[in-house]
Amino acid sequence: MMWLIGAGPMAQAYYKVLQQLQQTPLVIGRSDQGCQNFRQQTGAQVVSGGLELFLKSQPDCATIAIVAVNVVDLYPSCLALLHYGVKHILLEKPGALYQWQLDKLRQLAEQQQTIVLIGYNRRFYAGVQHARKQLKDDGGVLSFYFEMTEWSHQIEATSHPDEVKARWLIANTAHIIDLAFYLGGTPKQMNSLFTGSLPWHPSAAVMTGAGVSESGALFSYQGNWQSAGRWALELSSAQRRFQFMPLEQVQQQLRGTVVWQPVPPDNNIDHEFKAGLYAQVKAFLAQDPEHFCDLTTQIQRLQWYEQMANYPSSAKEPM
Repeated sequence: MMWLIGAGPMAQAYYKVLQQLQQTPLVIGRSDQGCQNFRQQTGAQVVSGGLELFLKSQPDCATIAIVAVNVVDLYPSCLALLHYGVKHILLEKPGALYQWQLDKLRQLAEQQQTIVLIGYNRRFYAGVQHARKQLKDDGGVLSFYFEMTEWSHQIEATSHPDEVKARWLIANTAHIIDLAFYLGGTPKQMNSLFTGSLPWHPSAAVMTGAGVSESGALFSYQGNWQSAGRWALELSSAQRRFQFMPLEQVQQQLRGTVVWQPVPPDNNIDHEFKAGLYAQVKAFLAQDPEHFCDLTTQIQRLQWYEQMANYPSSAKEPM
C-alpha cells in the first residue's frame, strides 16, 4: 500500500509518474477544493481533511509514502508518518526549514528503522547523470561555479508564508546548490560574504563565496537577488567543462576548444513528466538510494546553507 500526501501541483506531478509506473497510491489531501481539483485533473481517489485526521481513523499502515505538501508542512507530515510506522518515505525538498527538525526526523527514523530520502529531482535529470558519469571518467571535478540568483520581484508577490520567504535559500534555492554539491562535492571549507537585505528576505540580498570540496575541487558562487540573473552551474574536469543553463539543458566545451556543444539527452522521459521526477520515483520504488540526499547529508548541508544566506543557526529547537 502506498500513500501520496498532498494534492497540489507537485503531488499531481508525482501521481502522473506513479500511474506510468503502474502504481495507484491513496492520495491524502487537506482542503476540499484542492482535493476536488486533484480528482478532476487525475481521476484519483482522494481523501480530504489532512493527514492528521486521516491517521486518527487508524487505517492499515502503508508500506511507502511520498510527501509532497507545502514547505511548512513537510516536517510535521513526515514526523506523523514515522510515528505511524511507515518504513519508506520520499520527502520533498528541503525536508524541513530548520536543522533541529531534521535532527528529530533522523533520530526517529533510526529508532523506527525507516528510510527517509529527500526529493531533489534535478539530481535525476538525464543530462546531470550523463555529466556525472563523464566527470568521473575524466578523473573527477577540478573546479565548479554556480549562480543562485532569485527573481525577488516574483517571490515577494507570492502567497508563501513569511517564514518560508525569510529562509528562501533553504526552501527553494537549495535546488541549485544541492545539484552543485552533488556533482562537485560537499564543501570541506567555505568562506561566505553577503550584503543588503530585502523586505521579504532580511538576512541578505547579495551573496557570494568560495571554498574547497571534500574531493579537493575548488568552487565559487554568487547570487544577486536585487539584480538580473538565473540559476546556472559549470563544472570543469581535466578534459572538458559542462554548463547547465538552464539546468534542464547541458552543454560541454572540450579542452583546447571554445565551442559549446549541446549534449543530447539519453532519453525523452524528462519531456513527458516533470524533469527528473520519473527517474527519481523509479529509483525510490526500487529502494535504490544511491543518488538521493538522505537526512544526514541534508543536516550537514543546512549548516552551509545558513552560512551562505546569513541565517541564524537552527541547530537548537526554540524554547
